[in-house]
Amino acid sequence: MRFGIAGVGKMGQNHLRELQKNKNVELVALYDLQKNEDFKEPFYTRISDFLKQKLDIVIIASPTSSHLELANAILPTVQTVLIEKPLAMNLEEIKQIKKLATKHKNKVAVGFSERFNPVVLSLKKALQGQRIFSINIRRYSPFPIRISDVGILRDLGIHDIDLVGFLTGLKFARKSLINIKQNNQDIEAIITLESLIGLDLAKFKKAQDVSLDLKSKQGLTEKQNSKELDSLKHSKPLETKNLQEAEFSSKCSTNSSHKIIASLHQSWNCSQVSRRISVITEKSFFEANLKDFKLYKDGVLSELENKSPLSGEHKELLELARSGKQGRLAGIEDAINAQECLELG
Repeated sequence: MRFGIAGVGKMGQNHLRELQKNKNVELVALYDLQKNEDFKEPFYTRISDFLKQKLDIVIIASPTSSHLELANAILPTVQTVLIEKPLAMNLEEIKQIKKLATKHKNKVAVGFSERFNPVVLSLKKALQGQRIFSINIRRYSPFPIRISDVGILRDLGIHDIDLVGFLTGLKFARKSLINIKQNNQDIEAIITLESLIGLDLAKFKKAQDVSLDLKSKQGLTEKQNSKELDSLKHSKPLETKNLQEAEFSSKCSTNSSHKIIASLHQSWNCSQVSRRISVITEKSFFEANLKDFKLYKDGVLSELENKSPLSGEHKELLELARSGKQGRLAGIEDAINAQECLELG
């Protein structure tokens, strides 16, 4: 498979190093606005020259603010594309990318690479058949210099919202958000979520559509918006009529009859790096250390293979290109669900 990478900053170079080890990959093109380092692969500073290389797969790893522009250029000519998270700057841009992918019949994955952390994969497997009550995710670090166009919510919060859905197989809605801003960027945040299974998903979707519609109309106060949304969200559940929703519920039968709550805490104010997940189920307590690749079940350490999350993501990206199977890769709908939790809480 002929690979190209658009955007070779820190994340792009992380992908590059992993792909250089992969015997199933032919790295034929790198693209960025300027060449700041020496690369052995062909490097292009014009997107038109980059796209002439007959690429099978492209990874977009540029700053989030450029994702929509690059998607407009790349999706018409490249069939399989992975776009790093966050997929775009906001929900409206994400939906524009979705329209592009539908128009050009692309296979699009979103770079929620934490799904492929061996600790997360082992935890997901261990949770099968377990009745989950709550999930707590903490992600702390010093302020990352590499981040320039998104705050902590879109950089880390979006990751953790996706992980909650990935681990449970359920959809979630935001219940609360507390955050601290510095220079108009979120640097500390605590988010709470609750699962939507047991609620009427079609009705909640209607509430979200009303939220977007109200935000677009002038003369409505935030108080009025909130009141109308609350009346929709808290009205009595209706019988689910949508076949896809029914199928979705049946797949998650273990946890479909009760509420799951989650709390997510992200900080860019910590002197140390910490990435941990705690899960309380009816029978067990799980503690996952994503940084050190350790998983404890009721205090007992599980043996795990220390494997790069990106290598697992690339393996399934190749399979997506070959067969169209999404596997454990996040898709555009996953990105929409996560973004809705940020924007429509």
